[in-house]
Amino acid sequence: MIYLDASYIVKCYLREAGSAEVLKLVQKSLGRSSALHGRAEFYSAVHRRLREKHLSARDAAAVWKQFESDERSGLWHWLPITETVVRRACNAFEKLDARYFCGPVTRFISLARQRISFPKFTATIEYCCKRRRISVLTV
Repeated sequence: MIYLDASYIVKCYLREAGSAEVLKLVQKSLGRSSALHGRAEFYSAVHRRLREKHLSARDAAAVWKQFESDERSGLWHWLPITETVVRRACNAFEKLDARYFCGPVTRFISLARQRISFPKFTATIEYCCKRRRISVLTV
């Protein structure tokens, strides 16, 4: 299973820089997941393209319709997020060595949700990938 934040989900539905690479990686994956709030962020991102006139109202509606169809078919797996998960992520950021780049907060929150220790971010990513068979997408 691969974890994507909303910016990468958008690349699956709209043509923009990096879309081809994201689609190639996603299509190889057995499953796709994101934190539940990524769903709302996806809708917001599509609406932003509409507002900025990069999409017509008709095209935005078609994107949302396809996304919802994909959800119904089980293409997306939404990970719940609670206050406890967010608190764990915040605590981990406080302890994280400044040399490490954390990427999108949603990715880090997804890791926090798994109740693993945070001695170093890279160790956390490796542990997560091995334990849950999740590929972390970096384009």
